[in-house]
Amino acid sequence: MRPTNPEKTISEALATLEQALKEKPALTQSQTEAQGDPSKRVWSVFLRGEVELQTAKEVLSRLSQLGYTAEAVFAGEASDDQVHSACKHGAKNLLVIPIRDSTWSSKALAEGIAQAIRREEPYAVFFPSTVRGREVAGRVAAALRLGLTGDAVDLKPTLQGEIVQVKPAFGGNIMAEIISRTIPQLATVRPGVFEAKELGGGECPTKWLEYNPNTSEAIRFIKSRPIEYTSDLYHARFVVCAGYGVGSPEGFKAVSEFARSVKASVGATRKIVDLGWAPPHLQIGLTGKSINPELYVAVGVSGATNHMVGVRRARVILAVNKDPRATIFSSCDVGIVADYRVALSHLREGLRKIGQSLNPE
Repeated sequence: MRPTNPEKTISEALATLEQALKEKPALTQSQTEAQGDPSKRVWSVFLRGEVELQTAKEVLSRLSQLGYTAEAVFAGEASDDQVHSACKHGAKNLLVIPIRDSTWSSKALAEGIAQAIRREEPYAVFFPSTVRGREVAGRVAAALRLGLTGDAVDLKPTLQGEIVQVKPAFGGNIMAEIISRTIPQLATVRPGVFEAKELGGGECPTKWLEYNPNTSEAIRFIKSRPIEYTSDLYHARFVVCAGYGVGSPEGFKAVSEFARSVKASVGATRKIVDLGWAPPHLQIGLTGKSINPELYVAVGVSGATNHMVGVRRARVILAVNKDPRATIFSSCDVGIVADYRVALSHLREGLRKIGQSLNPE
């Protein structure tokens, strides 16, 4: 359980925060966790986008650490750097499906992966839970008449070696544990819920799989244009998040300016995104991003389960809320009961020093 004392003065809170950042260990896999069955081949699917590639490495690391025979599946071309990185993150084998239209066509990607599953018969296949990853996974599940778990936030083995997919349910109020009745098991996994750990030496056997494209493709790729975002929450070491307690769009703007002044990335809760106070790409939580910063500062955030799902891998949490009964005080390391404007003005210099240490130029 995380310690919290909302009655601390701000100076005491900063001292406690600095101590927590020095002493609190990072989250690691439980030593008592059941181990997976190494005879079961499990796939992590690598697609094209940066977030998709990163998520695939995170899943690969998790599956390898659990004891399964983790394999990296590249749907389309794979560069030498990507192959090397997959092997370093726990892949025992590399499988490449030569799909020429891999940059765009979800239909071609799903078709190639479905063909590979029929031939190779893996025990489970995991996709990144991105827009394209969810579409491809859904198409594969439909083609093979398999079950599909969406938006998993954890994967863990049973004593029998099966893979339990954990996902939020009932609006994020509970965590449902799912074991598919169909094999191979299929699931999409949220970005950022696992750490991409380097586990191997960078070399592993590569196998090229056969792919027979369906020539009746109805969608033709013309060109693509990446969307540029100003915040990279997935990789942020220090995040300041605004919740409904900031009171207005102007309150969100003030928190954003504060975040910049202390060298932090800015995030938002679903409620203020739905209200139009903050852009959707900053949303953290069940229907937003899952992040793993060293320090997470929640400003006016109530602490609802569907939000806290997205910060469960944050190493240290500081909460600022004027309501002493706010749920977040049961989930933070340090809590301050105060008007956020007053609290942030006193926290600025201390958090700026922390921001400089976490994000040195």
